[in-house]
Amino acid sequence: MIRDMSTNLSSNAVMWSQPRLASIELRLRPLEQRQSQIGFLRLVWLAMALSVMATVEPSPGDIGVAFLLGSGFIFGKLNWSGLPTLPLALLGLFVLANLVSLCFAVDLSFGASYGLITLFMITLWLFIVGIMTRFEERGLHVLMSGYAIGGIVSAALALLAYMGVLSKMTSWVPYLNLLQLDEMLLYFGERLRGFFKDPNVFGPYLVVVVGYALCSLQAGSRSYIRKIFWTASCLICTLGVLMCFSRAAWANYVVTITVLLVLNAMASRTRGGAQHSIVYFLICALIVGTAVAYTLTSPRVSEFAANRSEMQSYDEDRFAKHWEALELGLHNPLGAGPGQSHLLLGGYNAHSLPLGVFSENGIIGLLSLVGFMLATFIRALVLSQKAGNHFQRSMFALVAAAIAGTLLNSVVIDAIHWRHFWFLLALAWMPLWVSENTVRKKPW
Repeated sequence: MIRDMSTNLSSNAVMWSQPRLASIELRLRPLEQRQSQIGFLRLVWLAMALSVMATVEPSPGDIGVAFLLGSGFIFGKLNWSGLPTLPLALLGLFVLANLVSLCFAVDLSFGASYGLITLFMITLWLFIVGIMTRFEERGLHVLMSGYAIGGIVSAALALLAYMGVLSKMTSWVPYLNLLQLDEMLLYFGERLRGFFKDPNVFGPYLVVVVGYALCSLQAGSRSYIRKIFWTASCLICTLGVLMCFSRAAWANYVVTITVLLVLNAMASRTRGGAQHSIVYFLICALIVGTAVAYTLTSPRVSEFAANRSEMQSYDEDRFAKHWEALELGLHNPLGAGPGQSHLLLGGYNAHSLPLGVFSENGIIGLLSLVGFMLATFIRALVLSQKAGNHFQRSMFALVAAAIAGTLLNSVVIDAIHWRHFWFLLALAWMPLWVSENTVRKKPW
């Protein structure tokens, strides 16, 4: 029956992975091997949690990923078996486009360093795929919980800094003021940015955490502690998105959460499942809406939010750079070189992922990256309805929704070096698996 199920999967689409019975295989492994896996996965969790600390380059999370990738490859902790050729071919073509365009760079050293960062993003993608292929559902839980906890803690600290609580604590705790947490967590004292350099990146990161919190609530856990925790996390991160005061992040939030709830409702396979999802949506919308409305009663928040919702003085310059980036790409069909738009556009970036890639990496770079993202989104969208494992269906729905929101976000912000974006792109290529309870069920 398992063989028939695998054949059915491969015949539907080349890029769908074949499911494996992971839970039984894990029980047969020796105790020492399982203990070493636990230690490795704990380090993976820590690296994901530290990925929110992006004020320095390389970040602690980057160092952790590099170390774990090397050690995991040497000691067999990573696996890429069954990974379809399509994403690898498209990413390989994108790397080639970067190398070709580098030959035309005005500043070769800066172009090389910028290209290396892009290459690291692809390496991060490979690392995440390798973890999920090797550890399957367990690895996915580790990755998502580390990502979520890092975002929740960062958002909570940023909110405390905004309310002035952390500044008061400096008088209670010796040497705490040396960390200058208020300056680190707030952008000019008015916008939340957590441990990121830019509020416009911090907000989209938290959108994924909100989506994961909603998926965890919809999972139907009987533990009231878990329900309270994920409800509080949803509130904290929603307020974090609101008070980063990024208009693109607000649009990202609306699109991601709406698409997520629609996909989860459509994927429900139990009687009354769609109604159950709608009830959760209404309850969460009521709680979140009340919290947001209460927050907006603060004159400081409401005035700044109203100001941010209007056209800003720099918007005209940003849109003008869009046209200049388009012209730069048209005059350089092979690209002007990685990171060169900042130099050739008068000190401005393209402020758009597709226009930035087109101007810097040419038509080949644009088509290969767009093809990769489109294939990634389609796979996540289809498997959000077709995967046989309920947890996987909800995660594919989250990934598809978050990619849709991030792509909208990236129209006005260049997200090519957003770590969490490449994290999402990797999650979409997780292999299919079945648990013991779903062996007899076809995943289609």
